Amino acid sequence: MLTWKDMETLYERLEADDCIGVYIEIKQYAQHYLKDRQECQKAVEILDQMLSVMDPCICVSEWMHCSLFTLWKTISWTYIHDMIQQLDDAFPHVAFAFGICYPKAQEELSTLFYKCQLAAIKSKDHAKYTTSYELYDQLLENRLLQAVSTQEMVEKAMAKGNLRVFIQPKVDLATQTICGGEALLRLYHENQWLPLSEWMKEIQRNSFIRQTDVYVLHQLFHMFALCQKQQFPLLPISVNVSEATLENAQEYLMEVKKLTKASALSSKLLEFEISEDILSKDNQALSDFLTVLHQEGYPIAMDDFGSGSASLTMLPHLPFTSIKLDRSFFPQPANEKNNLMLQSSIRMLKQCGYSIVAEGVEDECYLPLLKEAHCDQIQGHYYYQAMPMSEYLQLLRSWV
Repeated sequence: MLTWKDMETLYERLEADDCIGVYIEIKQYAQHYLKDRQECQKAVEILDQMLSVMDPCICVSEWMHCSLFTLWKTISWTYIHDMIQQLDDAFPHVAFAFGICYPKAQEELSTLFYKCQLAAIKSKDHAKYTTSYELYDQLLENRLLQAVSTQEMVEKAMAKGNLRVFIQPKVDLATQTICGGEALLRLYHENQWLPLSEWMKEIQRNSFIRQTDVYVLHQLFHMFALCQKQQFPLLPISVNVSEATLENAQEYLMEVKKLTKASALSSKLLEFEISEDILSKDNQALSDFLTVLHQEGYPIAMDDFGSGSASLTMLPHLPFTSIKLDRSFFPQPANEKNNLMLQSSIRMLKQCGYSIVAEGVEDECYLPLLKEAHCDQIQGHYYYQAMPMSEYLQLLRSWV
């Protein structure tokens, strides 16, 4: 194993076509067992064992915590893919991140290292507890620049109070009164509200959404405190949980518990929504997360029911308390077949004990159908659009 200086000397003698750079790390969220020097040695041993089966390796740099940087012989991308698969099979309980880059002529080793490291940590699958790999190319570079720009914009908005939590009220269908709401993020930038499509996917891709998920929690508990102070009704609010947050669920759960305990409020006031799309993936972390929430008494909703590929057979095995029907159940204009499917779905889910929320209702024609099927709540523009917290508090004030 070479020092960085020795590696630079060797690299200078190589032609750009003679090698590729490969950065390898044990993923951060897989390091929960690396708490002291003795345990960190386990990671070093794993990487040592891994090197023994890396046939195309030319040289290896010094260890960098739980990662290393290597130069490989120039080989085909297919061979690289097969090699990574071999390593993944050899170490089934460890998740690695690989970043690969072909050097340019006259490119410094430090630049090659930086590109390889970026490719590893910016892979679209980096947030998942599986081995991931990414090849650095111009497309990735452009994507990274866009991601960095978007993240900086969101961070600045957060610091200035321009990343705001709106509340879309939910209405009890039987009493026609507000019974809660859903927290939704809105971004104010350069004197306009930016559509979610312009920034949300980027922060989901680079996992910055984990920070915004926590930000939403803090904003909600601040609102709950205002409600207590003003003696407004305390109604449950639901929050969306991103896939990236689920991959690092322990920290998020700790924050949830800490805020709930500090507020001395009931866990029933905070509902967690999990999209049907996330449920369609085999994810033990999700199952564990939902189990803990259920044990702590937090309500859990399946969001966007009917929009994805999650099987109905999954429902009995997960502790959902409510189901949110996707807006696709409420097309414009309405049609008879869709109405039959809507009512049948509600009745079936009600028989299983779930509370039903109809989301995205914009037309009065659906109200009789929903009442007849005993739907519990409606969330949609027919009653209320998402509104700033201040407006939501004004609604609650009118009740006092």
